[in-house]
Amino acid sequence: SFRVIEILSNYGYLFTLILLPVFSKMIKQGESVEHLTRLSFTLLIVPAIIITFGCVSFRLEIMGALYQEHIQSSSRILGIHAFSFLGICITYIFGTLLTANGSLKHLNTMASIAVIINITLNIILIKRFGITGAAVANATTQLFTAAYQIALTKRIFRFKTDFGILAKLALFIALMAAGSILSVNLPFAWYYSFGIYILVGGVLSLALGLIKLRSIYEIVLYNR
Repeated sequence: SFRVIEILSNYGYLFTLILLPVFSKMIKQGESVEHLTRLSFTLLIVPAIIITFGCVSFRLEIMGALYQEHIQSSSRILGIHAFSFLGICITYIFGTLLTANGSLKHLNTMASIAVIINITLNIILIKRFGITGAAVANATTQLFTAAYQIALTKRIFRFKTDFGILAKLALFIALMAAGSILSVNLPFAWYYSFGIYILVGGVLSLALGLIKLRSIYEIVLYNR
């Protein structure tokens, strides 16, 4: 399950390669990075939400397609690790922005707190729940660092809270969670059901206005 999350995280890593030089240039020139941050966050987090709930609902099928042993236990862990993928994707956006801004002291403080949380949770949870406890500790740490960086970015750059986007994201999360549960019970081979789920997620993101085709074009323009 760790391998699956590592493979998926490469998707988010591509944003880091694109955004770091752009953020650095804009900050150096005194330009506002708020619009680009919102744009890149939406483009990254929406597919991440789709993938996360897909991995949760289709965890048994995914692990069964990849491995022949320990399918049950591994699939259970994948369902937990999937949420750490959300934290990783958020970090790729806000962590990159903070790095471009030179906020290394703040990032080091966050990393120190995260290490303490992770070690403490592992000591407590592994003893009681074994590998499940380790997975919970990992997901909790990733989500903590994501929330910390969002709050830190908002304070440093004084970003305004866009309640419209938050409401749309909340609705999208609820719909994708329900959709993933429904799709896994469709009377098709699991990979067809998974494909339908991904397709529906893409359509919903466009319908809610979370993803706009011109957003990709704007990202390209920022890199010129």
